[in-house]
Amino acid sequence: MSQIDSILNVIDDDLPEGWEERVTPYGKVYYANHVTRSTQWEHPVTGEQKILSGELPYGWERKVQEDGTIVFVDQINNVSSYTDPRLAFARNENQMKTFYFDENSTALDLIKNRDLSGKFAIVVGANRGVGYEITRALAFQGCYVIMACRNTVLGQTAYDHLCQERNDIILEVMELKLESLMSVKEFCDKIVSRNIPVNMLILNAAILEINYQLSENNLELMFQVNYLAQFYLSRLLLQKLINIDDARIVVLSCESHRGGNLSRTDISAPSLNVTKSEFNFLQVFCNTKLCNLLFANELNRRINKTKNLTLSCKACHPGNLLPTKLYWNWTPYRILNLFTNKFSKTSEQAAAIPVLLATVERDYFQKKENFYWNSLTECNPSDEANDSVLAYRLWEISESILIKNTSSFDDFL
Repeated sequence: MSQIDSILNVIDDDLPEGWEERVTPYGKVYYANHVTRSTQWEHPVTGEQKILSGELPYGWERKVQEDGTIVFVDQINNVSSYTDPRLAFARNENQMKTFYFDENSTALDLIKNRDLSGKFAIVVGANRGVGYEITRALAFQGCYVIMACRNTVLGQTAYDHLCQERNDIILEVMELKLESLMSVKEFCDKIVSRNIPVNMLILNAAILEINYQLSENNLELMFQVNYLAQFYLSRLLLQKLINIDDARIVVLSCESHRGGNLSRTDISAPSLNVTKSEFNFLQVFCNTKLCNLLFANELNRRINKTKNLTLSCKACHPGNLLPTKLYWNWTPYRILNLFTNKFSKTSEQAAAIPVLLATVERDYFQKKENFYWNSLTECNPSDEANDSVLAYRLWEISESILIKNTSSFDDFL
């Protein structure tokens, strides 16, 4: 018996004896009463009417046998079932846009009924932590994932681990060093030259450096890695994203953005790219997280003013005190983590919201007004992150910095 049949047996236990759950060719669930030989749309116990998602889960195929019998084949586990596997994920017809998940849900929980074959994703910082789990969830549902990693040796190790779990996934490790704008340009040139369609760009990279450091471009390191280089990456790939129907950019920020002190009256290149004497590592980190949200805000504004564009950008806070190496250079965090790690999210759980934002059906966002999500909940960001003037000025300043530090920079939007 397949795993999906086990799930369906649990569902069938909710039905009275003599009842069976069936599906029309159009995905509408109905109930057959074998005692009275009648059918009805409503669940005989709850009275709910249900409907299925439009696609079979990844790895499943619907086949019609010679006698007209419909069989569902799980190509991954090499098992067959007469039961439509989507029944395990059927939803109330009036609540199709509601997700029945909570803070303990993992990324795979959210998309286990999706087929992402034919989709291409770039995950920045894919070899460990949340980025690794984002990569894992997308790849396990059929998505071709490009693992954009600073260290390709660690990237290859992560690749090997994932392929040991599942040998049918499609992954590729590519070098992307955010401390070098030249590396960003070379990465994007390779993507463009290979004509790879980009359905999802997930900006996951971040560092927290206690000591002042400069990048290869002589810019403050956290400012470049956490924000500017990923802004540059997005801009260089923007034309490809625009050309794909319903492409997504997902920016991983955090609640630390509320500690940012940027304002529309004094934002400038020097206030973003601070000197050693001005360096306060926590303030710089918070400002870079605020920049992430301002970028998402301004990008959405530019998209919305341009007709016929389906690209969207979402930002999220994946969770508090995550088990990543982001803060491990800071001793107070390491001490705090010892006492709180049992109450914080796992990397698998933290990956849930970026994966949801990257893959959920487009109409899910129709009644969603905010671009920022805290865990699995739509959330208001800080007033500064919502400041359209500040967002516009950051965009213009960022472009001016890039023009000074790169050989070419095209304006697509």
